[in-house]
Amino acid sequence: MLFRVIVSPDNIRRVDISESLCSVEHLKNILQERLELAGDILIQFEDPDFGNELCNLTDIKELPKDKAVLKILYQGAIQQRDESASSISSTPSLNDLLPSTSTSRSSTLHLTQRDSGMENTFSMRRKEIVGKQPFVSDVMNRWLALFFEEQICAEFFRVTRVELMKTFLSSLDEHSAQLIKLYRSRSGKLEKELKNLLDIFDEKTTDVLEYRKSTALRGLPLYLKEQSDGFLKTCLDTDPVDVAVQGMELGILTVVEDDVGTVNSFPTTRSIALIVEEQIVLDDISSFPTAFALLFGLIYALNLDYPKNLRYTFEVIQKVFLNLGTDCSARVQALKNSLLK
Repeated sequence: MLFRVIVSPDNIRRVDISESLCSVEHLKNILQERLELAGDILIQFEDPDFGNELCNLTDIKELPKDKAVLKILYQGAIQQRDESASSISSTPSLNDLLPSTSTSRSSTLHLTQRDSGMENTFSMRRKEIVGKQPFVSDVMNRWLALFFEEQICAEFFRVTRVELMKTFLSSLDEHSAQLIKLYRSRSGKLEKELKNLLDIFDEKTTDVLEYRKSTALRGLPLYLKEQSDGFLKTCLDTDPVDVAVQGMELGILTVVEDDVGTVNSFPTTRSIALIVEEQIVLDDISSFPTAFALLFGLIYALNLDYPKNLRYTFEVIQKVFLNLGTDCSARVQALKNSLLK
């Protein structure tokens, strides 16, 4: 059924709902997800029996067939996601883009209503994502709330019954020191990148524990003899967005401050972002380990394949860090045995 939805005088949207609507609450949940509406809303519709005057929608059967005009009214203190962040120039810099999107997310999110809506539509969403395998841009248009940190974790739990962040970070705390020891045991020409990573870690004098966790994760592909090019990338906050994400089908982008004074020291991290299909889907993440966990959760939420060149890295995250599955490949089993020594 096709709807013309009036959210505000300057925000009028076209919404096409293919599934059968069973109740007003069902319609409300879908509109809240599609249009990113938070809080308690009231739906009115143009009633053809009264010259298309607005009436409160109390029964889904009151709607005209095929298409209808709806108006959204807010009950109580309601906030809606600020859509202005999307009206950026064609080649914005990351310095302009990254802070604005995160601020919009944090300032407009009402967790209780969003969690309820996502829980109610989980079955329908999984059927669409698994069955149709849509592009990430289509999923963002359809289920934008799925790209918030708390909803990535919630969706991961719905799929696996495992608490993503708690389990991942706990395992990282447990294994990071031993992973660093294993990295140091490697020698030879093939381990040059790994040695460079450890040299940088050894120079750190502040936030050492946090940096050790990041180093453990960054070194994992190198230790497993996999290539992380195109998966882990660092750029300046003045770089154009389209250049920064070019070639990144799935990965983590670390944005650092463009400051000549930090050439020979540790640059200031401005933002950490998740990239899927060459577009930023989540930014301003608090730490690299958090970003890694969220990306893994997003893979499950979007039913994505692991990157082929990082199959062992993600197998470690799945089977060693999150205890999902027991049968390990020989390479991962060897690492697992080393971690348990």
